[in-house]
Amino acid sequence: MGLEDKKKGVAPKKKQNLQEELDEVLLRFQASFELLQKTNDPKMRKYYFDSLNKEVNLLDKIAKGIDRRGIRKQESLLSKDAREYFISQNQENFEKLRQDIATLKEANRVPKNINR
Repeated sequence: MGLEDKKKGVAPKKKQNLQEELDEVLLRFQASFELLQKTNDPKMRKYYFDSLNKEVNLLDKIAKGIDRRGIRKQESLLSKDAREYFISQNQENFEKLRQDIATLKEANRVPKNINR
């Protein structure tokens, strides 16, 4: 939240809202990831890769706002594995990324009022 937002009276996002937003972005990321696996159309693959890249950037920003070590650590791992998958598109990186999605979802399910 910048100085201009403070002057306008804009409140910072609450942690609970960020966790809900993280859930939503994770769902979009997972949907694009799964759809990417089902298509061979180069235009659609590019579209899904662009979508995944956008969602990874959002996940990074949201995880920093939540300020819980488990979420930040898992999001960082997901981002790293996603970028490796974007380059290699091999089965090993696919499996890592699929596991990262599940683990980050689980980390975000921890009681929302606990700061870790």
